[in-house]
This record gives sequence, structure tokens and C-alpha cells, in this order.
Amino acid sequence: MKQDLYCMYNDIAPSKRSPNELQEHKGQPCFKGNTVAPEYLTSLLSFFYELGAQHSQEEQRIQLADFRNELIIAEDTIEELRVSLDLSRQQRDSAQDCLDIARLSIQQSLLMMERLLLELEARQDLDEAYFFRRELKKISTHLSQRI
Repeated sequence: MKQDLYCMYNDIAPSKRSPNELQEHKGQPCFKGNTVAPEYLTSLLSFFYELGAQHSQEEQRIQLADFRNELIIAEDTIEELRVSLDLSRQQRDSAQDCLDIARLSIQQSLLMMERLLLELEARQDLDEAYFFRRELKKISTHLSQRI
């Protein structure tokens, strides 16, 4: 098994080694006796550190891209909410206009009933005038509670 684990010192992070250093360690095993050569461990750690740094940068780029995508989605959602709010305001304004028209119509009807009441009183039709006055009072009370 130990024979399978022999390696070339210059196989790991060769860019960090000088040509003399590479030549000096070329063909030497990673193990000295029963222990791993310290040079090999150092180069192995350096290699994994560089690999981790590259991976970390790539992860950061991916996270940044994900964050940008989420930001774009959030901006789109905000814009949709603004449009919805504008529509809601328009609907509210439209409903308010309808309510105002209904109030004016009711006021006009009440004025017509009062005019009819005055005509009945002028004709001395007291029974009919009394009935209209009572109905007009009921309607006015009901409307004042609703509006």
C-alpha cells in the first residue's frame, strides 16, 4: 500500500517551486520511513488552500449572482405592487365617485319628497301629508345612520 502512495513532489503546486527545488525532489517518495515527508505535507496543504480559495471565490460569485437575481425579482415584485396600488387607488376613487353620485341621487329624491309634502300641505291634504312626513322622517333617519 505504501508503494501506491509514493508521489512526485513537483506534482503538487509546481508553480510555487523553483526549478532547483523541483529537480532536487523529483522522484522522491512522499514518505520517509513510516511518516509523511514534511515538504509533501506543506505542498499538499498549499495546494488544498489554493483550491479552497478558488472554490470560495467561485462560490462567492455564484452567491453574488443569486443575490442579484433575487434583487431583480424583488424589484419586479415592488413594481407589481406599485401598479396594483395604483389600480386600487383608481378603484377606490371610482367607488368614491359612485358613492358621491348615490348620495346626490338620494338628496335629490329627498328634496322631491319634501316638495311633494309641501304641495300636499298647500292643498290641505293633511292625511296624505302626515303619511309622507312620517315616511320622509323614517327614510332620513335610516339614511343618516347609513351614510
